[in-house]
Amino acid sequence: MFIAMAVSSGRFPKVDEMVSHTRLMHFPKVSNNAKDKYIGAFDEERYDSYINALEDSDQIKSPGETVPFEHLPLHDMESLFWLLAVVLCNAQVPGEKPAITLEYRQFYQTMKAHNPGHPGYDSRQAYVKDDLWGACLHPKLQCVASMLNIMARYYNVPWVYWRKELNDYHAHEMMTRVLLDYIMRIIEKNEDVPLYLKENRINARSAYRQRKFNKGNASTRQSSGNTTGNDVGSFNVSLGKRERVSEEEE
Repeated sequence: MFIAMAVSSGRFPKVDEMVSHTRLMHFPKVSNNAKDKYIGAFDEERYDSYINALEDSDQIKSPGETVPFEHLPLHDMESLFWLLAVVLCNAQVPGEKPAITLEYRQFYQTMKAHNPGHPGYDSRQAYVKDDLWGACLHPKLQCVASMLNIMARYYNVPWVYWRKELNDYHAHEMMTRVLLDYIMRIIEKNEDVPLYLKENRINARSAYRQRKFNKGNASTRQSSGNTTGNDVGSFNVSLGKRERVSEEEE
């Protein structure tokens, strides 16, 4: 599930699938604070070089034939992007309800069912073409939805057709800048959110329901003086409690 789309299919998009290819208008921008941090670590010449290279390149490419497939450095970064997306979308926030949305459930199933090497349509295409990340993330993690969207839109471009004009590691540079930018934003706005990564939100919801059920069942047995929980009255009350929890969670 973490493999780049072109690597998964073993080919670049055929030219007859899209008459022309359009690159992004600009290299992803960062805040002034993030830029200062970047220049402090590297230098301004490097910072400007990637921006200028993209803006000086052709905006539209109309290749006459599909280039033969080869593994490129940007594919490693796209794989990292999918890993990051899965980790963030699956992440549960301690003390909060799992908050399962239809979009998150579909994303979870799409990534789980992805079969590298399948010659057909890659179902992950929707996530690089449309901004669906906000609905896939936990409500407490909305601050990184736009970050995932920026990265996704970048990997929607078939950059192989710009290979002669751009540095082979331009995707590494994009990821570095976007991650730095959002780290700085989180620090400045004090929006750091603790994450629970041992299980995805779907499994976390099952555990959450079970804890609510056990708590309700224990309270019922304590109030009725029954310690076994096997009588019909106790079962009915506990089942009703579990149903109400399910409705809240849905």
